[in-house]
Amino acid sequence: MTRFTMLAIPFGARSQDLGGFVEVWEASAVRRTIDEGTDLRALKDHESALVLARISARTMRVYADHRGLHAIVDADASISYVSDLRLAVQRRDVSGASFAFRAHAVEWLPEDPPVRRVTDAAISELSIVTFPAFLGTSVSVSDAPRSYALPKEDSVMRHRTVEVGLEYAAPRSSHDRRDLALHELRQAQHYWQRNPRAVFELRYAPPRTARTDDVSMPSARKTSLTTLTNWQRQREAEATL
Repeated sequence: MTRFTMLAIPFGARSQDLGGFVEVWEASAVRRTIDEGTDLRALKDHESALVLARISARTMRVYADHRGLHAIVDADASISYVSDLRLAVQRRDVSGASFAFRAHAVEWLPEDPPVRRVTDAAISELSIVTFPAFLGTSVSVSDAPRSYALPKEDSVMRHRTVEVGLEYAAPRSSHDRRDLALHELRQAQHYWQRNPRAVFELRYAPPRTARTDDVSMPSARKTSLTTLTNWQRQREAEATL
């Protein structure tokens, strides 16, 4: 068995430029995933066909401390892409990690470049990747021992405070997530014109229970980002009347 040990999400560290903005993850952003016991997968380069491990299969464990979200991945060394990845990590040709997620709450800071601070999110998978968005991620490899205990979480991880502002449903795909982030940035820039140096806050509704009290809201699972954006703009216009 081959063990990959990952620092998948570094807390408080800035990402590389993501197209006019950078992203920072707070410790509170991983609390939902840990508390809900999400059945995370570990993948190679976000490829769903290249599965390394899975929490429900007891081949993957995650925990959080003051540094970030960590993963311990025990992969079958007899799988060809696992042995290839092991060699690449040993040679340090591959040394980073990444993740897929759905944002629930974000804050935009008027800096240069603008900072998107994620304070609450639902993570769906972790990956060992060639080109990580966060240079502070890491991965190492070793032979898996027969048994082990997870490190204890820091007590600071048990506390979460998220101030919320606007609310609307968020799309699922990675392409739509980036489009939505750029849409958020445009909203933040408009807000900063009237409120310089202020933090612009948004909160997303859960995908299945989004705004159940509002029958006018389009379904996030059946509508495009453009439709959701237009709906949000209409609500904002109504709020200013």
